[in-house]
Amino acid sequence: MLVVREETIREHPEWVQRLVSGIASSGKWLEQGMENRMDAAENISRQYYNQNPRLLEYVLSKPPDRVRYVNLALARKDFEEIEALAREAGIIKGTLSFDDYADTTFSEKAQGAAASNWEGTR
Repeated sequence: MLVVREETIREHPEWVQRLVSGIASSGKWLEQGMENRMDAAENISRQYYNQNPRLLEYVLSKPPDRVRYVNLALARKDFEEIEALAREAGIIKGTLSFDDYADTTFSEKAQGAAASNWEGTR
């Protein structure tokens, strides 16, 4: 789930679309194979997280289908489950409306994004 300020969505929807499409494109690249995931683990761990790549290698591969990267749409059912858990944990009070909170137009437009063409380092 990606959270973006309403002001940014309203004033710069093209920025949000580029971000969502970029995430979708990267996700499609990750889904093309374990070699891509290991390239990502190696580079992202060192460049962005300053962690041993083995941690991200584990997250991206054990099991390989634990996390999916291509479907960015927030499902109403999942939203309602998150809402219930947040209410139970005392994080929120009352109810949230999916239609008021979620804007699926950006993820819908990103469905046709092509996989990134990053070559990696291996």
